[in-house]
Amino acid sequence: MADTQTLAFKTRIHLSNKQRSKFRHWSNARRYAYNWALSMTNLFRDQDHDNRLDLTFISQVDKWFNAGKRPLHHVLKTKSEPSVGSGVHTWLTGIPGSVCQQAIKYDLKGAWVRFFKGLARPPHFQNRFRRKSFTLSVQDIKGSHIEGNYVKLPAKLGRARLGDACPNKFEKGKLKHTSFTEHGGKWYVSFCLEIPSEEYYQKCEHTVDAIGVDLGVTQFASLSTGEHAPFPKEALKRVQRRIDKLRRSHKRCEKDSIKYKKTIEQIAKLMARQLHMRENAAHQLTNQLAKTTGLVILEDLDTKNLTKSAAGTIESPGTNVKAKSGLNREILNMGWYRVRSQLQYKTEKFGCLLTTVPPQYTSQECSECHYTHADNRLSQAVFKCQKCGHSENADINAAKNIREKGLKKVAGAG
Repeated sequence: MADTQTLAFKTRIHLSNKQRSKFRHWSNARRYAYNWALSMTNLFRDQDHDNRLDLTFISQVDKWFNAGKRPLHHVLKTKSEPSVGSGVHTWLTGIPGSVCQQAIKYDLKGAWVRFFKGLARPPHFQNRFRRKSFTLSVQDIKGSHIEGNYVKLPAKLGRARLGDACPNKFEKGKLKHTSFTEHGGKWYVSFCLEIPSEEYYQKCEHTVDAIGVDLGVTQFASLSTGEHAPFPKEALKRVQRRIDKLRRSHKRCEKDSIKYKKTIEQIAKLMARQLHMRENAAHQLTNQLAKTTGLVILEDLDTKNLTKSAAGTIESPGTNVKAKSGLNREILNMGWYRVRSQLQYKTEKFGCLLTTVPPQYTSQECSECHYTHADNRLSQAVFKCQKCGHSENADINAAKNIREKGLKKVAGAG
């Protein structure tokens, strides 16, 4: 076990008009640096017959970018060789250096690493409608520190009030970097710190030995204890109807008009509200499971494959495309992957175990006599065993089967 653990604390930050203007200017500079460096790496790849990219080249791109921030022919002596300014990016003078450096050496480099590993598509240029964000390194936030519910900002921007006070245990931590993000017209700050392991891990009294969790579309999460986790499905639908109405209005607006831009901001705010609703439901469920259960068992669901389009190709068109599209939308709306990713770190933090089992036939198997048949599932919500007559909610029955499979897996591994 490591002596330290990396932990992030995210909260809202209330900015003045001057601070908000500066932050947007810095985020635009970050996007400009990312796109400029991406164009240089694309040019380098085009000249390489293997169509590969030496990742050390990105560090050289960062040096060229920094040289562009100095006036033309301005010479800066360095340890290796003098750097001559090109004067291309002089408008970036006065912006903290790590704003652009983090975009090139970390964001862009990380995007290329994920692409070469086959985990993502190649990096693409970021447009001006992208969510505003930037990161400051430790060197640029040396003069910044937290004072209760306030944080002192760099570049003589004064103080800003935080939505939540940082926990006391963060006082023992070492700050690594700070990120600022605009979402739905509101700005958020995220502090990334290294804290001692004894401050990170928490011991909880687990009142339940094991719980099977069935993630679904009609019910967000059904537990083997017979409970259904709450989910704001109707509230999300109401917000979605407002978004659809605004999108129809947005299509009729003249491009770049005042109403055009205002409608985009309104849509962004509503989408941010939807995200917060989903995250709140996932956090409530995962906190309850990790703090009260010794073993949490999930189905090993591949959300990416489950939500693939059924449209097919021109030569081989798909079937039931509209119905599959609606199902994909519902699956993504429930956020199954969010639940699993939160449980992965929360179970470790609170001393709980997490395991997954194959999802095959969990909804068709009887949890009492284990008779498996497709006719057992009479409808989406009703399960009735054709052999022993056992009847209960179909999702609860599936959760009990998931629990049994998980216990057998853990017992076999032990």
